[in-house]
Amino acid sequence: MSQGYRNDELSLFSTAYLINRRKKNFIWIIFAQTFHSYSSINFKNVDRDYILNCLKSTPLLKFRLGYYGGHDLIPEYEYDWITESPRQSNFIQNTILSNQITFDFRIFPDTQNFPKDPFPNAPVKKLGIPHELTGRDLSIALIDFWVSCSFLDITGRVKLVKQIRTLWENYTQFDKQFDWFKKDDPEARRHEFWKWLRMKEPLNIAHLPSFQNHDELLSFFDQFNWNRLYQSDLMRRFKNTWNQQQLRARTKGKKQCNFVLSVKTAAKLKNLAEKYDMDRNQIIELLINDEAENETYIRERISRRKPLLELPESTE
Repeated sequence: MSQGYRNDELSLFSTAYLINRRKKNFIWIIFAQTFHSYSSINFKNVDRDYILNCLKSTPLLKFRLGYYGGHDLIPEYEYDWITESPRQSNFIQNTILSNQITFDFRIFPDTQNFPKDPFPNAPVKKLGIPHELTGRDLSIALIDFWVSCSFLDITGRVKLVKQIRTLWENYTQFDKQFDWFKKDDPEARRHEFWKWLRMKEPLNIAHLPSFQNHDELLSFFDQFNWNRLYQSDLMRRFKNTWNQQQLRARTKGKKQCNFVLSVKTAAKLKNLAEKYDMDRNQIIELLINDEAENETYIRERISRRKPLLELPESTE
């Protein structure tokens, strides 16, 4: 291992010989934001020497790395809420690109040291987002670069991350109403819901691909300006349709029968169902099918009663 690496251009950013994944993604963002052509290069396949040669041949990249990377990164645990969800990644990206975050000055006690505008104008450019950087890696790299553009110390940058987290939590606070789709056979539920929507909302979804997972289902609702009441009504109507479909599937090949049992017999039927952890219909079907196949119980009862019925009547 060459010791010369410890004093090269990357030593401004990392004293270690190897650059960890997060720092490499951060460098990738800095390069792509500086020169958009780097957004089409996959840094997952490049080594330290490639990055070093770029810094040596392009002074502006070296300057930008020193400027944006010349401070400690936000602690990793501050990002424990970030997942691989493409939906979350899109939210974070759009939030940062919009450059319209309203900063809550109440979270900064020392407002004298808080700049009136903590960021330069539109610090993150869409064209400078690497194509091959996705999911959680992209979310963290974008935030790392975004907060590095601010005029805040590490405490202020951490608070900005907390603000983005709060925005995300507010954005997803109604997601629980869609947890129904995670229950038994979620793939079938999503598939049937999509077919149902194509009939109910043909103009809105005709040009859209169907959702393949729960994250895409939630993203589907994000893109429409449907209010919460309408979303709830859609869910209610489809649940009714789904429940009717399931009922028809369960009763296929079956016929409803209405009969009256004595109170004692009904109680016995209930006890049998509880004892064997079966429903009452199953108990009845089991007994009837068994008797129809073996013809033992009813035949025996009849054979016992027949001699009694044939006894001569008393002449007294």
